[in-house]
Amino acid sequence: MNDIVKDIRETEDEAEEIKKEARAKAKEILKEANNRASNMFTEYNAKAEKEAARLKDEAEKKASEEINRLKLEHEKELKEIVERGQARIDEAVQMIVGRIVT
Repeated sequence: MNDIVKDIRETEDEAEEIKKEARAKAKEILKEANNRASNMFTEYNAKAEKEAARLKDEAEKKASEEINRLKLEHEKELKEIVERGQARIDEAVQMIVGRIVT
């Protein structure tokens, strides 16, 4: 009978040791999962910041190109307006000179 009780106690002790090891393993797994999650968050955050910077640079480049295009377009229009104005001034001068001379 003592042997049976002894076997039961040993089995209970083994069961407690297994539970203790399982708890320790669960804590270790949870700690590693938290570390992985933290690392993934850091990695994805860095990637997101890099992508945001790339998109910002791309948008700034496109805006600069559009500004330059519009600037050239308006400079051309302004030059044409000035040339037309100059031609009209020349016409007016010719008319005035023609009236004065005749």
